[in-house]
Amino acid sequence: MWSAPSTRRHGKSASSASGGRSSGANTPTQATPRETWTHDQRRAYIIHHPGRSPAALVEAWPAHIHLNLLPRAQRRGVGSSLLEAWLDRAAARGVTAVHVGVNQANTGGLRFWDARGFRTLTLDGLAPGRTVWMGRGGLL
Repeated sequence: MWSAPSTRRHGKSASSASGGRSSGANTPTQATPRETWTHDQRRAYIIHHPGRSPAALVEAWPAHIHLNLLPRAQRRGVGSSLLEAWLDRAAARGVTAVHVGVNQANTGGLRFWDARGFRTLTLDGLAPGRTVWMGRGGLL
């Protein structure tokens, strides 16, 4: 599934094809006890309810992208094609800087973003943690 680029300003999404709602059957509801969620349900919840991007990051790289592929779709050019289409649409809307958060344990993901011009960001206000913030454009 691909949606038009959205810009996150101070942790709020400026646009979303689904209006912020998930239609996926695998996404648990708030009423479902979290201890009963499967791994896939936990991941779907995190994807559809992301944490806020740090303000220092959003100021310099206001656009935010999520690109999650199942293993069977990885290393086949799908991610690169989706990213380039997203970047083209974002550029047409005036976006000049974009950021992504990658789990530090996702070495394949870190290599993917680095190979496509995203660089690890270090800014005042970005606390170290399990998320590696990467950006392209902007202050780079």
